[in-house]
Amino acid sequence: MVQQLIRSHITELISSRLRRRHSAGLPPVGEDDSHYKIYQCIINSDEKALRRANDEMLGIVPIQGLDGFE
Repeated sequence: MVQQLIRSHITELISSRLRRRHSAGLPPVGEDDSHYKIYQCIINSDEKALRRANDEMLGIVPIQGLDGFE
């Protein structure tokens, strides 16, 4: 039962994210994608950028192009 709830929640989060990106005129996934940024930071061992990308993903800081941030 919990697995179904978690799966449903993740599905809604992904759908919401795709709708927000579409509304902002952004591609579904790209270099500005938070997960992609985190991946690149890990590959490049860039701890400072990793912290910022993680904060963006968690909604602690606004994401450029989304959230009314230009």
